[in-house]
Amino acid sequence: MYHSLLKHGVEPDKYTFNFALKACTAALDFEAGVLVHREVERRGLESDVFIGTSLIDMYCKMGEVKCAVEVFDRMPEKDVVACNALISGFSKSEDPNKALEFFKRIQCWGMGVYSWVCGEEGVEFRGFEWVG
Repeated sequence: MYHSLLKHGVEPDKYTFNFALKACTAALDFEAGVLVHREVERRGLESDVFIGTSLIDMYCKMGEVKCAVEVFDRMPEKDVVACNALISGFSKSEDPNKALEFFKRIQCWGMGVYSWVCGEEGVEFRGFEWVG
């Protein structure tokens, strides 16, 4: 659908990219997601917090947490949704303890985040709390 819009001369906006990224994520189409990401970069929209969060979510769900971290680190503004997307991605990665490391990293930011704890049975959801 996204490519069809482009072929017909429809200019995508930040909402178009969000939905295109969500569609790529749902279809587990990594290649298409990377192409959309390149177009986002070309148009200078990667700094948009909503698009950045969609990119983080996509990369995490595709198992590319390193790419998600790179997107997160380049975001000029980070919100609780972006933080939680990355924490969720870390918790499902090969090294779920990185979720806790990241949680500790953002404590000084003074925002609410969903927190996770690591126990004998792995990383689990703890609840929403304010940190900082």
